[in-house]
Amino acid sequence: MCIRDSAPPGFTYDFHPARLDPESFPRALWRKCFLECLGESSSELSRYNDPQGDEGLRSAIRDYLERSRGVVCDPDQIVICGGLQQGLEMIAHLLRGNHAAVAVENPGYHLPRAVFRNNAFTVVPVAVGPCGLDLDMLKASGSTIVYVTPSHQLPMGVVMPVANRLKLIEWAGTGGNFIIEDDYDSELRYHGKPIPSLQGLRPEGNIVYMGTFSKILSPALRLSYLVLPPSLRAPYRHLFRDYFSTVSLLEQKTMRKFMEQGHWERHVRRMRIMYKHKHDTLLQLIAHHFGSTATVVGQGAGLHVVVRLAGERPDEAEIIRRAERQGINLFPFSAFSITGRSDSTYLLLGFGGMTAEALGEGVGLLSRLCR
Repeated sequence: MCIRDSAPPGFTYDFHPARLDPESFPRALWRKCFLECLGESSSELSRYNDPQGDEGLRSAIRDYLERSRGVVCDPDQIVICGGLQQGLEMIAHLLRGNHAAVAVENPGYHLPRAVFRNNAFTVVPVAVGPCGLDLDMLKASGSTIVYVTPSHQLPMGVVMPVANRLKLIEWAGTGGNFIIEDDYDSELRYHGKPIPSLQGLRPEGNIVYMGTFSKILSPALRLSYLVLPPSLRAPYRHLFRDYFSTVSLLEQKTMRKFMEQGHWERHVRRMRIMYKHKHDTLLQLIAHHFGSTATVVGQGAGLHVVVRLAGERPDEAEIIRRAERQGINLFPFSAFSITGRSDSTYLLLGFGGMTAEALGEGVGLLSRLCR
């Protein structure tokens, strides 16, 4: 998943929620795999790639998803995409003939709203509570498609309980409804047991599963994937039969080799340890500098936490203005809300791209700016 980044350079403290550690990319291993693929793939470079992506990469993704997320599929259900945006565009084209409205989480990610609006869908906001998406509101919305982030809701960080997941799956089983499950940062869970994917609970259901390599490896590679449900395999082949893959074959084959040689899962483990340390450090810093005047709402996974400020505080716009003057980059929490307004003041604090020292200095400075 990508979050738009329009911040100018020069910030000393960057709390943008989509930042990765600048030293995290495995340059030497990636270069080795890339050069090996370049030597092995000379004949394939003279022709177009499979529209769904490299078959070997799709098989490697299938195996990984089965082990890590309980996803049940075969490689023919997987489509390699150039990021979440392209995957959503494909889904919109596949579904718009029989569907007119899509429900989205509110607050929630802006990109699905934009993609579906641009494809002439009515976008219906559905509130997010302590258990994730409000299922009663969804049923009353009249929508026949829903986009959800059930394993780590963006931005609030809540996890949808299994009972609610089963109810949501039941909703999808009535009247030809569809679930778009965005599992954007499932690898970065720091506490508790892994959360099962919706797709794994009902592999034959109308659930489109979406995943990405952006949160662990690099958003610059533009490598993501979607798993089509059985009901969309034939429509996909019909609608996109004349299309070509938009993702570089060399990058796909490099990713395939990176996974087949075990580098990917070792990299995931290293990143989970590194980001867990930053996550826990940030929680300690918030408790120290803000004390009882702030409550951490979303925590335990991903690359950001959400902080709700208590008492009389400057509003979000004023805090962001003060922060900019002090070299602090904050992504506005209000960008996740369809209305752009909230009853409380929230801070969205990303920690992926910052050192522990920078986190300490930045949180301390920010706490003073919020008074």
